[in-house]
Amino acid sequence: RGIDALPHSDSVYLVLVSDHGMRDYLDAPPFILEEHAPLEGLSLVDHGSVVMAWQETRDPESAEALADVVNARWRHGRAWTRDSAPASWRLRDNPRQPDLVFQAEPGYEVLSRAERAGRRKPGDHGWAPSDPAMHGLLIIAGPGITPGTRLGAVSNLDLQPLLLSLLELEPPDLEDGPVDGDPRSLRRALGLP
Repeated sequence: RGIDALPHSDSVYLVLVSDHGMRDYLDAPPFILEEHAPLEGLSLVDHGSVVMAWQETRDPESAEALADVVNARWRHGRAWTRDSAPASWRLRDNPRQPDLVFQAEPGYEVLSRAERAGRRKPGDHGWAPSDPAMHGLLIIAGPGITPGTRLGAVSNLDLQPLLLSLLELEPPDLEDGPVDGDPRSLRRALGLP
């Protein structure tokens, strides 16, 4: 009602978006990396659904060997190296990204060490974006958008191009190229020209 009362309400868009969904953990014990593979020489960050590891001295061969050991023993997750991870993760050429990612299947937990067990939250995130529970929320209203329009799953990557378009702004020039999102995707889905 407040927006409708504005003199320029016919040009206001309201966009509510979350960056991810949430889910519970399954009633299953965590996969403890140190019980299956040596972790010396790694700096580790635990998140519950994923453990990220940086090597003290970057060595793709030892990272691959460690990933192979873990993958041979882990039924509900996968170890990825910078080179084997999905291209969309952009690990390969980014020096800030981890050398190894230990990704649990949706609902399962992975921890680097046993002493980190017992900190499980009732809800969490960080599993693969393909898991429907990891999908976020998008609510958008404004000129030209039919109230009650329902979209299927959309990519958050498409939001920035949509917002730039609605604001009639040019995309910024980025050092590593254009943004990943499709500037036409959400406009088409919302029935906008």
